[in-house]
Amino acid sequence: MKLYFVAIPCVLAAPSIQQQQFKPCSIDADCNADFFCKPTNDGTFSMCQRGIRPRERKFTCAENSDLWGDDYSNLHTGFDGCLYRCKLNAYCTAISWVKDIGSEQGQCYFKHLADGTRSFTLSPKATRACKETTIPATQWVVDKTYQLHGSTLATGSNIPSLTSCQRLCERTEGCVAISYQQYSQRCVLQTSADNYFPIWSKAVDLGAVAAIKHNYKACYGDSDLQNQGDVFNFQGSFQNCANCFVGGQANAFAWYLGPTTDFAQPINSKGTCYCKKVAEDVSPPISTYPGTYGGTILCIA
Repeated sequence: MKLYFVAIPCVLAAPSIQQQQFKPCSIDADCNADFFCKPTNDGTFSMCQRGIRPRERKFTCAENSDLWGDDYSNLHTGFDGCLYRCKLNAYCTAISWVKDIGSEQGQCYFKHLADGTRSFTLSPKATRACKETTIPATQWVVDKTYQLHGSTLATGSNIPSLTSCQRLCERTEGCVAISYQQYSQRCVLQTSADNYFPIWSKAVDLGAVAAIKHNYKACYGDSDLQNQGDVFNFQGSFQNCANCFVGGQANAFAWYLGPTTDFAQPINSKGTCYCKKVAEDVSPPISTYPGTYGGTILCIA
């Protein structure tokens, strides 16, 4: 007579795993260990899925409210999918989601708030808005011997240092980047970093610096991981490169000025975002002199 009791534990274990895997959830804590809360493909609700939990980020949400402006991308999905994708992208610090009539989906607007302390505003539409509870301190990536193309917000004169120029930008609503020259003490505040270009003088040291705000794990000026982990690329501003992280295909990007003229000036109005998938502990190369990597900016989410 044959015994079949050895197979019983496997039969009992499978339903247990399936019950946990398809359990509805709102946050990771609703799931057992080794599971995390992930939205369905249409983003309308979430279920526990086996895998490593992403880094926790806390958001405050409000019904019938909006956070107008500061959008950098949008997507049609459910509310759960909207907030989940924002949490995966370090650049995203807020969302506004407008529900479709007669549907659980809607339009999701991803935002990077210039002022993380501003309040929600009332909205008559079926709108839900969320913003990160604690906005990290402003971080800057610096590119020496370069200046930026992009919309100019204001120009300051007699600004004694790069730090002073950065602080002026931080106090000015809408400013996300600066072009500074130590020699002339000129500080240009900009609402976008569309592209960058080299600037030099044989007569004097201009002390030219391009600096851009960011909210990534790390950004490095004049650095690149050439031909490593490239997934896809597109033309865009530094801010547009945040789209590399939509969908989870990439966790880093290199932003380069693109093809240039004989005088090393960019041909395109916007740079090129090279989206990459790299190891979390990757060590980027450090340039030995300004322009070693053509001013490429490397950021890791």
